[in-house]
Amino acid sequence: TETQMVQSIVADMLGGDGPEPNLAVLDQPLRDDAALRTKLNDRWPDYTAPYRNRIRAIERKAADGDSLAQFGLGALLYSGKEPRLAKQDKPRGLALLEQASAGGNVMAATVVVSALLMDEDLPKGKPVPKDNLQRALPHMRRAADGNVPMAMGGMGDYYFNGAGGLARDCQQAEQWYARAEDAGLEGARNSRVWTLAVCPISEQRDAPRALELAGAMIASADTLPPAELDTIAAVYAANGRFSEAVTYQQRAIDGVDAANKAMVRRMKERLKAYQGKLGWTQSYSIFEQNE
Repeated sequence: TETQMVQSIVADMLGGDGPEPNLAVLDQPLRDDAALRTKLNDRWPDYTAPYRNRIRAIERKAADGDSLAQFGLGALLYSGKEPRLAKQDKPRGLALLEQASAGGNVMAATVVVSALLMDEDLPKGKPVPKDNLQRALPHMRRAADGNVPMAMGGMGDYYFNGAGGLARDCQQAEQWYARAEDAGLEGARNSRVWTLAVCPISEQRDAPRALELAGAMIASADTLPPAELDTIAAVYAANGRFSEAVTYQQRAIDGVDAANKAMVRRMKERLKAYQGKLGWTQSYSIFEQNE
């Protein structure tokens, strides 16, 4: 019968060394049998075994210098997302990711940058350690050369702020921001305009070019966030148009969350300069701020 056939199949799946199950018991109340439960647990397959075998294989390939294996194992160890398979080990994971990046793996380079500059374990409310900035730089450049938009923008930040041992160079920064903009990075146009307008190196400042690039921003000013209104104000001030600079700076301040005291303070400093018919340049590095 159909019932007998199902019972036979189930018995075969269970190993075939016991009596065929009686499907009629399914209509009975559940009964807890500790001995049978223990037996079932003892016979339950270890589904993680194949994955552990794969990890051992990846470890061997990583030791042999395979950058993809180094990336996969490094990400697993650094993240700790699969503790049943690999216990979290951030230092070893990061070292493997750096090896993978050095071997040309762009994905690994991107992860290394994130780990060194944005990891949750970094001190809160303090600048990124200088050692981290320097350590991240070659990986940032590798990711940028690999056409990762965020890394292109990051290289712009490095050059504009003179970070990681680089000399401040607004021209290099603007070129990297332009590449990032072409690659679709949101906010890259704002960074380009800001760099040209407030560069502290006078011969590298280009106020007319900043105003030209800001045209689309100015045309859509009613939809812009405070940070971009702040940029427009800086552009007008750089071009000696202080009335417009004051107007846009006040709009930027009005749109900022009052809880963001550091941003409000910076914006008010610029507003005071514009009201005094003075331009403003960014002489500090964002990587050295506690904000």
